[in-house]
This record gives sequence, structure tokens and C-alpha cells, in this order.
Amino acid sequence: MPKAHGNTRVALSLAQTVRKGETLANLSDEVLFERLFYQRGKPTEDLLRIAEACSLLFSFRFEKFDDEETELPFLSKLSGISIQEFHRGVSILHDRTLVQKRGVWRAVLPQALANRLACQALKRISFDSISTDFEKSTDRLFRSFSRRLSFLHTSQEAKQIVRKWISPGGLLGNPRILNDLGCVAFRNIAPVLPIEVLETLERSFSGVLSEPLPDSILTNKSSWANLLKSLSWESNLFPKAAFFLARLAISELKGDRKGEAFGLFQELFFFNFSGSHATVEQRLRILNSLIGSSDPNAQILGFHALEAALAVDHRSTSGNFHFGGHPRDYGWHPKNQGELLSWFRPFLEVAVKQALSSGEFRALVRKNLARQLPVLSVRVGLSQEVEKAALSIAGQEFWPDCWISVKGFLRKCGGKIPEKALSNLSALEKALRPTDLVQTIQAYVLSDLPTGNFPKRRPQKERRSLFQKIRSQ
Repeated sequence: MPKAHGNTRVALSLAQTVRKGETLANLSDEVLFERLFYQRGKPTEDLLRIAEACSLLFSFRFEKFDDEETELPFLSKLSGISIQEFHRGVSILHDRTLVQKRGVWRAVLPQALANRLACQALKRISFDSISTDFEKSTDRLFRSFSRRLSFLHTSQEAKQIVRKWISPGGLLGNPRILNDLGCVAFRNIAPVLPIEVLETLERSFSGVLSEPLPDSILTNKSSWANLLKSLSWESNLFPKAAFFLARLAISELKGDRKGEAFGLFQELFFFNFSGSHATVEQRLRILNSLIGSSDPNAQILGFHALEAALAVDHRSTSGNFHFGGHPRDYGWHPKNQGELLSWFRPFLEVAVKQALSSGEFRALVRKNLARQLPVLSVRVGLSQEVEKAALSIAGQEFWPDCWISVKGFLRKCGGKIPEKALSNLSALEKALRPTDLVQTIQAYVLSDLPTGNFPKRRPQKERRSLFQKIRSQ
């Protein structure tokens, strides 16, 4: 159901209750609620019970009470009010703009009001009754109720229901055997008890990185991946949640194909908009565990995460920063130059170490590092670290990709960067230049960096002369 204009409706409804000489700013939350709910009508217990029952569902089907598809009988039984009176009460709530209508569907709005009413309903209705009734209800009712629960993380009654469902042997206690509806419901209720939900997931995701995951998990990998990304927001949950997300990302790797879990895992290593408050040290630990793994797919994931950690201008994020009713931001981000350097330095050290190694993915690390070094030098302020890294790697063997990247950056941005940064980068470009014919060929012919990073192509006559020299030797 749409949530648009909720604040406007609240404001208009409250405005109609203001008496002469009165100000809403001095009224308590309880008085404001009563003003909003009852407005100028007479307070009635039955109407409150009807609203509470309706609010337990994110939306409900409202037709004639003798229609087979209507959900009024279920809600009527839950509230203890006859179907006829319940139907009339919903109509009154609609007239007071507290229930929104769309076709045959209704929903209590705004959400802040619905959440408060739902908390009251959970206190009023017995635990056994409400949990059992929804467990035995239709798929749509169960899904709608689980979505409402996602906003009730402050309710002890909601926690009690969720704890029952995710306990061993509970309705949602074994993620390995959940169908599509179960996965949706599990993800919905996760914000209520995130720590215990993660412990429940551990029963399905436990094992080593390379151990295959069950087909039931892979079938709904998108739902699990988004949930694990949300759980990674809290630093104390990050180690386990990120590890499980890594396992999901590894399991979906087939050749060059990369799925949704792969992209979500990479986002955890963005220096901003990562959706996580994990520390640099926490992210480094899981990164190093992937790179040091004996599984090639785990290593690939680790090196792509390293590429993300060094990206100053990452292209996009999933934008999935919501988690039930929890207040959330975009995750940790550097607030000053010191924190910016504290992020990039350790990841640069890891990249340089891998680029100097004899590992299988050395070429991949060098290619990615070459793209980032000019930006790290100028925009981040790591000119000394970048120079040291570039010269140490180029000292092993000529590094054409880095020279092309630095030269291309100077040509594109040279007129826009500070004089000192320009001087440092220009000096690095000279130090990385090819010094003989073989290196020149490597730079102009064999390098596979995107053409946008290449120096301006030589005229055709000059290129022909160059190849003639090669053939004559």
C-alpha cells in the first residue's frame, strides 16, 4: 500500500482538533495519539480494537463481509468483534483518513500510527492466539503480518513471536528448508532480533568458504544476500554476516559471471555508501582470509573486494539501506583527511604486496592498481605512498599499465589539479616511461587498459615506421 502524503494527512487531521488558543507543541504523545485517532468523534473501545487488529497487517483485503476472499472474518475473530461491526469500524476509520483505500485493499496509515496500534494489539491479544492464528493463516496474511513485525523491534511481544519462529524446530528455524514464502518472512522478521537471526542463519551457512551451500539457499540467494548485507551494517555482526555473504558470492561464481551476492559483497568495501559500520581492521581480516584461501573463487572475490576498497569513484551501490524500523544511515565514511588516509593506506599495502608476489592473480592486481594510483595520489593525498608503490612494482619489471594510466590522467586532469600534486605525478610519469624499444612495444601494443587511459595514438606514418624497426631487428 502506498505511504505517500502520510505526514500531510496527519497534519490535516490534527489541525481539525485544535481548540481556540491551543498549540499542538505542548501536547504529550498520548494526547496527540488520541486527537489523531478519535479526532472530534467519541472515544470507543471497539473502534480502537478494530484499528489494532487491522494494523497487524501491512495491508488487508476489504470487501463485503460475505465475500469468500475477504480477510474480515480473520480480523474480526482476532479482535473479538462481529464481522458487521468490524466492517462498519473500518469504514469509520477510512472516513477519518486513518485507513487508506486502493481498490479492494485497505491499510492503516501513516505507518507510525499503524506501528503504535500494532504494538498495542500484541499486548492486548494473547501470545498463543496471535502466533498460532497467523501460522495457520493464508500465505498472504502470514507475509503481511511478518512485514508489520519488521517495524516492531521495540516490542517485547514481537520479539517473543520471532524468537519462537526462529528457534530450532520453529516455523522459520531451519533456513535450509524454507520455501519462497518462508524466505520472505524470515527476511521480514530479521530486524526484530538481528543477533538471534544471524545465529539461526549460522546453522545453514556454517562451514568453510569452499563448502557448497544447499540448493534451498541458492534458490533464494537474492533474498539471503540482501538480508546478510543488511545484517553487516552493525560492526558486531559484520564478521559473521560478511563471511556468510562471501560464501554465497563464491557459490554463485561460474566463470566470468558474477551475481547479486558478489556485487553486494563488494559494496561492503566501499569507503563510503558501504552500508556497514565495520572497522577497517574487520574488513581487512575478511579480505585477507579470502585472498589467502586455497579456493580460486574465494581469491577472485577477495581481489575484487580489494579493488572496491581502493576505488575513489565507485560507480554505484544497491541503495538498499533500510532495515525494518531501525534508524539507518549509509554506513561508515571518513569525516576528515586523517580518516580518509587511514582507510586507503592499509588496502594499498595489501595491493602492493600482492602485486609484488608471484601469485596467480598478480596481473589482475597490477591492472586494477594501475587504474587507481593516479587518483589515490591526487584526490586522496597519498603521493608518497603511490610513488613508492609504483617504483617498487616497476622495479621488478616494466609496468606499462601504470605509465599509461598516469599519463592519461595527466592529459585529462592535468589542468585541474594543484601544482604540487601535478609536479609529483609528472615526475612519476617520467620515471615510469619506457626506456627502450621492447618497453615501447609493450606500452603501445600489448597493454589492454581501456583506450580512454592511453596516450593519444601515434599518427599512422609514425606507427608504420615503428613496426618497420621491429621487423628489421
